[in-house]
Amino acid sequence: MSSDAGGTALGALVRAGEGPPTAEQIHEFIWMSKDVSNAYLVKGDGADVAINAGMPAGGARHRAAFSAVSDNPLRYIILTQGHFDHFGGIADLRSEGTTVVAHKDFPNVRAYWKRLGPFYTRRANQLWANVLAMGERPLDFHDKLNPVVDVLVGDEHKIEVGGHEFVLYETPGGETFDSLVVWLPKEK
Repeated sequence: MSSDAGGTALGALVRAGEGPPTAEQIHEFIWMSKDVSNAYLVKGDGADVAINAGMPAGGARHRAAFSAVSDNPLRYIILTQGHFDHFGGIADLRSEGTTVVAHKDFPNVRAYWKRLGPFYTRRANQLWANVLAMGERPLDFHDKLNPVVDVLVGDEHKIEVGGHEFVLYETPGGETFDSLVVWLPKEK
């Protein structure tokens, strides 16, 4: 791996969300804020839904980016899996009155990563320290990030917000055992 973190493919991915907070419109009512795992805003009539919250440092950036395109309240944050690059920014993205939804196995996946954290942390720091230009600051995402999830869902779950219907389907066995896919059936 290059000592120039930005010069690596992983470094470029990690740094994708740096710079001024911006939301890229990818559909008439869907906006994307870049991160290692991008965060998405589905703008509705009077209320919005976010899908994922990005890395721990991304939440405030996503909030600013989404605030620039919508002044609606954020009613839901849907987490598509229990890896920290999907939920890490939740504390800064979440507002009072926001409901966080995740797969029913989210607590088990989080417990798994906490148990294995001491083993993964040393190895992860060797990889990520260079990419994130962390210096001596160690990663400790598995122990310190404990997002509060309000609703745990199983096979299929429907949410209606701002004129949009969201159908959440479980897809365990993909990247994680707590994976969800978000489908907007009316808009396909």
